[in-house]
Amino acid sequence: MNAGTTIRYEEHLPIEGQDFWWLTTVNPLKDGTGQIYRLVITAIPITDRKHAEIALQRSEQRFRLLVQNTSQIIWDTEAEGKFTTEQPAWSAFTGQSFEQSRNWGWLDAIHPDDQWHTATAWSSALTNVRHYKVEHRLRRHDGEYRYMSVQAIPILASDGSITEWIGVNIDIHDRKLAEAALRRSEAELRQQAADLENALRELQQMQAQLVQTEKMSSLGQLVAGIAHEINNPVNFIHGNLSYVGEYTQNLLNLIALYQHHCPALPQIQAAADAIDLDFIQQDLPKMLASMRMGTDRIRTIVLALRTFSRMDESGKKRVNLHEGIDSTLLILQHRLKQTNDRPEIIVVKDYGDLPPIDCYAGQLNQVFMNILSNAIDALDDPALRSSDPQRPPSQITIQTKRTDQHVQICICDNAMGMSEYTRSRLFEPFFTTKAIGKGTGLGLSISYQVVARHGGKLSCVSASEEGSAFFLELPIA
Repeated sequence: MNAGTTIRYEEHLPIEGQDFWWLTTVNPLKDGTGQIYRLVITAIPITDRKHAEIALQRSEQRFRLLVQNTSQIIWDTEAEGKFTTEQPAWSAFTGQSFEQSRNWGWLDAIHPDDQWHTATAWSSALTNVRHYKVEHRLRRHDGEYRYMSVQAIPILASDGSITEWIGVNIDIHDRKLAEAALRRSEAELRQQAADLENALRELQQMQAQLVQTEKMSSLGQLVAGIAHEINNPVNFIHGNLSYVGEYTQNLLNLIALYQHHCPALPQIQAAADAIDLDFIQQDLPKMLASMRMGTDRIRTIVLALRTFSRMDESGKKRVNLHEGIDSTLLILQHRLKQTNDRPEIIVVKDYGDLPPIDCYAGQLNQVFMNILSNAIDALDDPALRSSDPQRPPSQITIQTKRTDQHVQICICDNAMGMSEYTRSRLFEPFFTTKAIGKGTGLGLSISYQVVARHGGKLSCVSASEEGSAFFLELPIA
């Protein structure tokens, strides 16, 4: 009244036990002198609106209390994702003030390694107007980073545009640590299973190699024993052949002298004709020469057997590798001869000037045996031989040479070769392309280990239709 202005206020009027609300307006009317002579008052009922406002206030209060007492971080942003209002839960967790978190400052609380994919996920959700979901590490007020599962939904206007975002951060740090521990445990279990499988495979391989080694040792002992037992009687025969030859020649000379000076009696001449004395005089020296050649051959085979087995030697020795190769070829001579299925396998030797090397001769001889046996098997197999009549005859070439401080031995055949898959698995234990009962798959594997034990290398080069070549490189000392 004193101010002479219009006023508006809300009035609460309980009527018959019910609350009614009015929006009251008081308008002063003035006369010509400016004095108020009347008041015009209007009251508009706003009970329904007021009840809705009270309900909304109570709902907002309950929501605020829920946010304040929950372990989750509930936040809201404007349409682009900027903090434009204070976020109590965010500030309480991160320690950021409103000035620090406003606009895009909230990104600074996210782990540097996670900021890029967080911003990328937000940009995608904003562009496609869809649910925002991401996991990242959020810095707590004490500096510790905690894993968070973050989700937000857009609030849309009637035209479909985004007006704001409502989001929540759920702490999943303990779950992530448990998942990481579970993954580590699973990885350790897988590693243990793999180690156990490898150990079992190595045990099987070692067992098979021990069996194979024992077989080869027994074979070496057998070969050495046979060589020794044959050597004694052969030496006896060979040593006496010279005397037999001398005695026989003396007897033949005596018969010739008798025939020259004494007339032949009819009975003696008849006996000489009956035994064909002239033929005996001519053939007996030839027979003795053949026997001497045979014993020489047996002595050579015995020497080759002893060279191959090397049972009279222990430890490393300086040996001539050519002797080991030649002894192995002599033992395999019967397999090189012509058969009904194929012609003779030709062996071409191209030996270089190799110095003696320190090695376990018996083991290396076994390597030569394995490689040469496989080459013969390849040339024996009809499936591995070419039917081309223009193809050269079956052949094994052995070439040796010295390179710096190493010697190199190349053993190659002209069979049909092997596939890259077969070549890549050639030295694996138990891998074989032979039929069941014809190969254990251990020969080349053991050979590889023997060469490696000598500090050398064993490799293979093969191509279809071009045969296979095995290269052994061994240190001289």
